[in-house]
Amino acid sequence: MLTLKLPYRTSDENQAIIAELQRQQSSLTRFIYARLEDGLPRKDIALLASGIFQLDSWFIQSSYMKAKALYATNKCKSHKHIWGGRKNFFLRSQGKLTREEFRSRRLIKIHVEGESPQRGNRKFDLKLGPETNSHHSIIFKPKAGQRIELGLPKIRRNWLVKLLALQELANDRQMPYKVELDQNFIYISFQLDEASRLKSIVQRPTTKKEVRSKAKLRLELLKSRTSDLQTNRIMGIDLNPNFIGLSVLEFDEDDRFKVIHKEVIDFSELNMKDGFSNDKKVHESIEASKYIANLAKHYDCSKLAIEDLNIKSSNKGIGKRFNRLCNNVWHRKLITTQLNKRCQEHGIEFLSVNAAYSSTVGNVLYGSRITPDMVASSIEVARRGYKKYNKGWFYPALPELNNLRNQWKEDLSLFEVSSWPELHDQIKNSGMRYRVPLDLANAKAVCRHKSEHSSLNRINLPLRQL
Repeated sequence: MLTLKLPYRTSDENQAIIAELQRQQSSLTRFIYARLEDGLPRKDIALLASGIFQLDSWFIQSSYMKAKALYATNKCKSHKHIWGGRKNFFLRSQGKLTREEFRSRRLIKIHVEGESPQRGNRKFDLKLGPETNSHHSIIFKPKAGQRIELGLPKIRRNWLVKLLALQELANDRQMPYKVELDQNFIYISFQLDEASRLKSIVQRPTTKKEVRSKAKLRLELLKSRTSDLQTNRIMGIDLNPNFIGLSVLEFDEDDRFKVIHKEVIDFSELNMKDGFSNDKKVHESIEASKYIANLAKHYDCSKLAIEDLNIKSSNKGIGKRFNRLCNNVWHRKLITTQLNKRCQEHGIEFLSVNAAYSSTVGNVLYGSRITPDMVASSIEVARRGYKKYNKGWFYPALPELNNLRNQWKEDLSLFEVSSWPELHDQIKNSGMRYRVPLDLANAKAVCRHKSEHSSLNRINLPLRQL
């Protein structure tokens, strides 16, 4: 799901209408959320809301969808929702916010769900010109006979391309889009995964015959376009706070692979304490995700695999510096979300694989002076993702123990082991440093990402020992 945030301009009279509508729908959403906590069914909630609030049925339905999503999220996290956020709640309790300021910050954006049969959204119409210097606007229709024009500024070209495509598909009743609105910005959300959208149009029983035929045709074109990707190529990624290791594998008919690209993206300079603002870190994380997805597309990878990690803020027991990196600095979820979104754009399958012992397996089998720790782990992640759902594929065969003893300069007396977990435990208990650090890697080619103003370094590694 892509969301574009655009500033708008309109008259003071229209601003007052939007402010009042925002206040009413905020109250409505909080009311519905409370009824969901009471366990009331949807029909009863809609009936109660229509008798209390002077809003039409679609605003009620949109508020219900918003409240239901919030309720489901908070139910999973097992904590009570604080309207306006915990930070503002504590500021108000400490007297640092006035009552009016707190009420203003508690307001929820006007929320309107999309509908394909209603030209994408029954409350909003896109009026976009074909060029960047054209007059762009969005018409907001709160109720019958009322039209509010929201003028838009000059839109950057890559956003305009997406919005024009959305406008064309919405006018053909093929794509819904969700809209949120506050006093300063309008937020337009729509689905980037075109294949999923087209399949839903084809399967929907209420779809008109001509719309269904168009969707089928576009789905066939999309399949022919994505079929150019090579099914035997996969990219694996090992995510860490300071480094992202990535590798591209190409498999043959016997399920043996060769590595055709190895690289490390270095965040260590960006993560220096008090070195850069959070906005800069977010920007560079998005840029790195964009580069990785484009690289996967360049190599015609049909899949991109990452580790399935669920890391919570906690004391890791290794020191304050490491805790800061993992808990405060690392934008792991942002990078994962961006990768998923951009893989959908390119038609690449995005996979999450079990991360158990991936570092041990990767370093034991593939680690060397030209394949440091994070890259070796990414090779194992890619190998697991290639046949993720095949039974017996998860662990590779154990290496010869005699060869394993000679892998390090120090001797490691291994007992008989029959599995990778046993081997991992022996290595850990011995205190042996089995990882190959990046600073010991040979023949590194380091360059700045995109320009000298970037704080990311890209480190290319040779495919074979020079």
